[in-house]
Amino acid sequence: MAIDVGIDATLQSSNISNYTFVEEQNPANATGTLDHLEVYCGAAGTGTADFGSFYVVSGANLSTRDTALGLAVGAALNTFDAPGDFTAFNINIGDYIGVSVAGMGQRYKTSTGTGVWIISGDYVPCTNQAFTYLANWRSAIYATGVEAGGGGLLIPIAMHHYKMLRG
Repeated sequence: MAIDVGIDATLQSSNISNYTFVEEQNPANATGTLDHLEVYCGAAGTGTADFGSFYVVSGANLSTRDTALGLAVGAALNTFDAPGDFTAFNINIGDYIGVSVAGMGQRYKTSTGTGVWIISGDYVPCTNQAFTYLANWRSAIYATGVEAGGGGLLIPIAMHHYKMLRG
């Protein structure tokens, strides 16, 4: 199964610099590795993005599970693929995708979303960090990847009957 996490990285109405966003909408649907990342940045110029898989410790306190750091970004949609742009990193089912963009802004909207966790500064990575939760906000962060274990092995258990053994 393909892993899918975050929300489509499209142009949003607002732009903010030097914040870490964690997107609540569409948590990871499986455990595995992320090998494709997207973030929509705004304003002219260039900067760097630090991506991470995040999980809720308690309340609005979050920790990173794994990261990809220092990816060069410019204004507009930025896409990255492993292994060329970064080393694929781990995510667990139910985790969220987050990003911090330094040196330029990233796009967001204060409506039409399910919510984001946000904090001023670069908190990729972090451990049990207190974020602020903002309901209805949405970011422009998206990632895909590959489920751990991949497929399985079909073995015959009786004539014309098979059982899937998961790896």
